[in-house]
Amino acid sequence: MYDVAVVGSGPAGSAAARAAVAAGARTLLLERAEPPRYKRCGGGLLGVSVDVAGIDLRPLLRDEVMTLTATLDGRRGWTRRAPATIFRTVDRDSFDAALLAASGADVRTGVVVTGVEETSRQVRLLLRDRPTVLARTVVAADGVTSRLAAYVGVRAAQVDLGLEGEFPAPAGWAGRALLDWGPVPGSYGWLFPKGRRVTVGVIGARSSAAALRAYYRVLVGRLGLGEPEVEGGHLTRVREADSPLVSAGGRVLVAGDAAGLLEPWTREGISFALRSGRLAGEHAAAM
Repeated sequence: MYDVAVVGSGPAGSAAARAAVAAGARTLLLERAEPPRYKRCGGGLLGVSVDVAGIDLRPLLRDEVMTLTATLDGRRGWTRRAPATIFRTVDRDSFDAALLAASGADVRTGVVVTGVEETSRQVRLLLRDRPTVLARTVVAADGVTSRLAAYVGVRAAQVDLGLEGEFPAPAGWAGRALLDWGPVPGSYGWLFPKGRRVTVGVIGARSSAAALRAYYRVLVGRLGLGEPEVEGGHLTRVREADSPLVSAGGRVLVAGDAAGLLEPWTREGISFALRSGRLAGEHAAAM
């Protein structure tokens, strides 16, 4: 019997586990994959993410962006250098692994949650081919496809498709990022430097998937990039304003992507994951 069980070891889950452990709660963290795991993400850390991460980021940083180039579908470009760092970049596999290691929780990997049973006193997590887990409270931080988020009743007001790849870094992009306002309404593209690599992607409404794929290919070609080291897509969801963050029984909380906590235009989610995870972990430990 645990005080707090956290599902998912991304930034939200690790932040929740760390906060619960710090509050004195016996905490278990369940993760489907075997860390470190590759995560499709631009890897940009805003200042608030750096402030609340709670770990030494220096060995994890791949670049510090101080110069930004903005274009409109490849045209009308302008470049400005900021007087201070705009954002930093990390590889999500090493960043997530460092957050997990700092959580202080008991960790079980290779675990798939198949169901949940909630009473007024506890939550029973049903696992595939594993013994049931009992906890007083549960924090669901297992991403956009979270089974527990569906249980809580999280609703999305906006569903977007992101397409991205990691490429060998061309010359001239160290310390410099690109934002391109795309041809699909509400879309944009980016290039973020990550040392020997750059991450290039586009994002926009899932309903415009075909146009987004074409935009991605045009952007990659325009930048003159070679073959990607890794490439793929992912969905993001932005919650409706009144979407619940806790189950009707009060013992299952959602955080991060599972809760649909993203900035609606940039779809930046790391800062929301770290902050919402910490708050959920504190609240879960206090119940």
